[in-house]
Amino acid sequence: MKLVLAVVQNQDAGPVLEKLLEKGLRATKLASTGGFLRQGNTTFLIGVENERVPEVVEILRNTCRPRQGRGQARAGSGTSTSAGAGAGAGANAGADTGTGMGTGAGAGTGAGTGALSGPETGITPCGSESAGAIVFVLNVSRFDRI
Repeated sequence: MKLVLAVVQNQDAGPVLEKLLEKGLRATKLASTGGFLRQGNTTFLIGVENERVPEVVEILRNTCRPRQGRGQARAGSGTSTSAGAGAGAGANAGADTGTGMGTGAGAGTGAGTGALSGPETGITPCGSESAGAIVFVLNVSRFDRI
C-alpha cells in the first residue's frame, strides 16, 4: 500500500477530487499554504494499492496545470548612504548619532547608512510559474480502518 501526498493549487482541487471519486478512489482534503508565493494550496492524502499509484498520478497530471503567479522577491540588501537631513531616499533623517537611522525630520550632522523604503529596497514584483502539483508517494507500513 502507498500514500500519495499531492499538493495542488486551490483552483484544481475540485476537479481533482471529482476525478478521484469517479475512479472509486478515496482522498482526504486538507487546506495548506506554502511555496515561494505563499499562496493557498490543497493537500490530498490518498491511500491506494501499489498498482493504482500510476492511475492517481495520471489523474493529477491531467487535471492540474502550472500557472503564472505574481509576488515580490527581495533582490538585495537595500541600503544607501545619506548625509545631513535625509538627503538620501528613504527613511534616512541623519540623526545626530551619526548612524543615519533616525526617523524624525530634524537636521542631523552625521552621515550614515540607513534602510531605504520604496523601490530602492530591492523588493521588486516578479512573475513565477508554479507547478501544477507536487506529488510524494510514500510506503505505508501499516493501515487500519477503525
